[in-house]
Amino acid sequence: MSEQHETYTVSPDESDPKAASTAIVGIVGIIGVTVIVLLLQALFYRTNDAEERRKLIEGAPSVLLEQRDEQARSLEQYGWVDRDAQVVSIPIERAMQLVVEEQAGAGN
Repeated sequence: MSEQHETYTVSPDESDPKAASTAIVGIVGIIGVTVIVLLLQALFYRTNDAEERRKLIEGAPSVLLEQRDEQARSLEQYGWVDRDAQVVSIPIERAMQLVVEEQAGAGN
């Protein structure tokens, strides 16, 4: 049996990629990625500024402010927690004084 080998000749134009096309695709890709990154940064900073404005400048919601005031008042008043168990609440400043006095008495 005889074996025949076929040989193909390839011209240099067909075997190598075209440098100009590769360079154009690379440049367009770099420009595209750069534009996308810049747009994402702009979106981030815009969203960040809006969130800071919402949280810091515009202030807390009125419901939150009312709850904070109520909690502050409860820390400054005497009152019953459980009348049957004889449990009362006292102002926080007075409670801290009593704890300091108690600790000072226990140290003797």
